[in-house]
Amino acid sequence: MKIAEALVQRADCQTLIQSLAERIKLLVLLVEGETPVESPDQLIEELDRAIDRLEELVAKINRTNARTEVRPGLTITDLIATEIHARSAI
Repeated sequence: MKIAEALVQRADCQTLIQSLAERIKLLVLLVEGETPVESPDQLIEELDRAIDRLEELVAKINRTNARTEVRPGLTITDLIATEIHARSAI
């Protein structure tokens, strides 16, 4: 898997997780006695799978960033850290 694909999949996963969390919150707000439109258990299972997938993708992306050198001795992780440091100085 290429890093660009992993980044797109990570974004999709994050969007799915946010959507599932919102749908679960709506089910919690149902008035007692109302029948939910969706199964809370199924939504929670889907959320768990999405979180597991996100964890896998983040680990792969981080490993790739840590070993990919932009130039000798400078990894993508180094560049990210430099950028974070530069932004915090603003």
